Amino acid sequence: MRKYKGLVLSVLATSIILTGCNQGEKGVFSSDKKISKEETIQLVKDNLKKNDIEIEIVKLEETEIPSLYKMTAKNHPDAYVSKDGKYIVGSPVLNVSERGIYEIGEKLQNEKNKTLISQVNKNEAITYPAIGETKHSIYVFTDVACAYCKQLHQIVPELNKAGIEVNYLAFPRSEEFKPAMEQIWCNKDKKTAYETAIKDGKVESEKCENPVSKHFELGTEMGIRGTPGIVSSEGVRIGGFMSPEDLVQRLDAIKNPEKAKEQEKYNHYQLLLSAF
Repeated sequence: MRKYKGLVLSVLATSIILTGCNQGEKGVFSSDKKISKEETIQLVKDNLKKNDIEIEIVKLEETEIPSLYKMTAKNHPDAYVSKDGKYIVGSPVLNVSERGIYEIGEKLQNEKNKTLISQVNKNEAITYPAIGETKHSIYVFTDVACAYCKQLHQIVPELNKAGIEVNYLAFPRSEEFKPAMEQIWCNKDKKTAYETAIKDGKVESEKCENPVSKHFELGTEMGIRGTPGIVSSEGVRIGGFMSPEDLVQRLDAIKNPEKAKEQEKYNHYQLLLSAF
């Protein structure tokens, strides 16, 4: 059993595709037994404890699948859990129906992310302000050892010219990369230190209290699993590296409902492809 401990703790992204599920239908996790949220929390804890795993469950939220909760656990990505506590499912969980293709917990996650983003201390971010009017603001969870983060940083000037403010937050992908990120955030000039490190230069700083671990926990809670992880000020996870044109289009779609309809069709198609 212990060989699965890491798998459970990381809540790997397992996609489940549901065709035509709605409130009135029994789904793959259906159960006739009535179980309260408190009972489900205890069942999950008990089942995990038998496998030497302990987690702190913050809350459970109802989903459109009658027997499946969205689970928020401290220092872990959100996941889904069956009401009997036997199944834990990573996201995305997709509904494929006449309403289109969508992730069943997307709205809940976006609302949660918007609240979390509003609480970020901007003084702890490395900010590249928009040139002229600020049309959009994004938060990028970054790791200087990440190749795609390096590519993204190269287009930051273009994003700034397009009216996009870029705020970097630390997200070391493993303990191996954490010291390098701490060197940056402990430097008196974080921006210059980041510029040096992202170009594979060496940065040396005195040890200090820093927000690197806090940023990582924030990103994990927001559903970030890799870098660069981009989140809009509205709390919408945009994904990883993309061209300036695609990023601007995506951000415009988030703010403009009419554009969003067209963009959603494309996004849902990509989401479906990623499930296979």
